[in-house]
Amino acid sequence: MTYIIGIMVAAVFGYLIVTNLQTTDPKDEAAAREILDLHRHRTDVAEDEILAVLQKHGRNRAQGEQVARMLLVRFRKVGKFENDRIHAMPQVRRAVARLPVTIDSNSPQ
Repeated sequence: MTYIIGIMVAAVFGYLIVTNLQTTDPKDEAAAREILDLHRHRTDVAEDEILAVLQKHGRNRAQGEQVARMLLVRFRKVGKFENDRIHAMPQVRRAVARLPVTIDSNSPQ
């Protein structure tokens, strides 16, 4: 009986992991990767630089919030110190707040 429950739990977790990996927007990934690279090389990344990266990848506010969540996890994975994360995440959130709610579909990306 415990084997059946264990298999069911493993199947549910496997399904959730696979669907999460498949639903990640490549533009979100690219924006998060580029912002993370900025923070790897410098600790004084300006809010305007983060905003420029998000706009370059055509992110709106909801998508920018997704990028911010991805960055929080990635900062931990690359071993950023707590002080660096505490300094970086408010800048990311302020940049996301300056994004438009929607992106005009006619604008070039």
